[in-house]
Amino acid sequence: MNHLLLLNEEDRRLRFGIQTPDEVIRHYVERLDFNKDVIFSVFDLDLKLIGMAHLAYLPEHKGAARAAEFGVSVLPEGRGQGLGTALLKRSAVHSRNNTH
Repeated sequence: MNHLLLLNEEDRRLRFGIQTPDEVIRHYVERLDFNKDVIFSVFDLDLKLIGMAHLAYLPEHKGAARAAEFGVSVLPEGRGQGLGTALLKRSAVHSRNNTH
């Protein structure tokens, strides 16, 4: 949760699509379902979480392809290194290889 709380106002807007106060982030983290969703992370050399991707599978609809919502965030010190792109690619590979 600390990773998301470290995002500034603009980064939170880009990550969540709206202005997101701390309480909303806390609620979001509490609702993560590790039995259904997938989280990918990138850590720095000090094991600080600097990048995170959340792949949230949406409820299935009869006759429709399985869908997921993707969110990614990278702290400023991790930007410009391709971490967000790597998290996106890893999530895409996971989605293709798993029917959940």
